[in-house]
Amino acid sequence: MKRSIISAAVLSAVFMSAGAFAAGEEGSLIINGEITGSSCYFDGGKDSETLQLKTVDASLFSNKAVGEEVEGNATKTTNMKIVCPGSTKLKSINITNVTFGDNGIIRPTDGADTNVGFKLKMDDKHIDSTGIIDIASLNKTLTSSGEIYDLQFDADYSRLNLDPVKNGQLSATVTFSVSAE
Repeated sequence: MKRSIISAAVLSAVFMSAGAFAAGEEGSLIINGEITGSSCYFDGGKDSETLQLKTVDASLFSNKAVGEEVEGNATKTTNMKIVCPGSTKLKSINITNVTFGDNGIIRPTDGADTNVGFKLKMDDKHIDSTGIIDIASLNKTLTSSGEIYDLQFDADYSRLNLDPVKNGQLSATVTFSVSAE
């Protein structure tokens, strides 16, 4: 008998509280969202490569003016590709995190003080000190799933100043940022 009285008391409390909440205010929730295409990405995750320039004799710079080049005869990069799926468009590629000298010469970040730097090229066009790559000139392949851009970097040695060129190894790490819309 005690059980049924307790149950009746609990049930009546539940019904009374439900009625009390039913008479309250109403509210609404608006949910907004947007679906966009995927951003551009490096094909196969290959986002770095090394350009190995050939060893050159310091005497090749003796009659060169500041900014003049000595061919490095590096093998162009071939594995770096940017894929922009669907309607995503490549907006820009910018060289960052380097120090440019006069004439768009990249100053080495490591190695000996040789008085020589690098001139970086993309598709046989020099990249100037703004660090902006002309994406309109890039080799692009259209596919049913989007666009694929081949990044073919190349570099040569370039005289930084008129001080005598010295022997030594040198290197520079170039970072580039990619933006899409």
